Amino acid sequence: LLDDSSPVRCSAAIGLITGLGPDAAAAVPRLIEVHKKGTWDTRHMNALAAIGPAASAAIPALEKYAAKDTPTPEQANSLYALYCIRDELADLRKIVALLTDAKVDTETERHVAKLLNQLGAQAGPVAEEIRRLLESGTPSALQEELKSFLEKVEKGEEPGVSFEW
Repeated sequence: LLDDSSPVRCSAAIGLITGLGPDAAAAVPRLIEVHKKGTWDTRHMNALAAIGPAASAAIPALEKYAAKDTPTPEQANSLYALYCIRDELADLRKIVALLTDAKVDTETERHVAKLLNQLGAQAGPVAEEIRRLLESGTPSALQEELKSFLEKVEKGEEPGVSFEW
């Protein structure tokens, strides 16, 4: 279904993979094939993030997106997926660094805030960095989302990957 001509069926397949999480590890090679065809988007990266460490074969492809010079939602998602797969603090810090990049746009900022909220307490190691951003005058559009993230960290809320149709 990942190659289906119907966008609805393709989205449903990606949603199912995302929902299954680690139980969908068998889909990783197929997701990588889709990437090679140039049809990857943030939903595919979220599926890999949901699969977690079993998606390690996708790391080289994700690293290419993560290395882009201009911050985009795709770059944020690739870093998010890398963090979910590798569990390396450096990936998480790179996600937060996108918020202070001089080239970041509002869409990417909101996307980063959404990803941090999805991670919840799992992103606790960067909570202090987010607090400093809020104290330094983060754009008002982001303040509520970042405060929500900090509340999730304080409450110890577990992460959850969301799927968007």
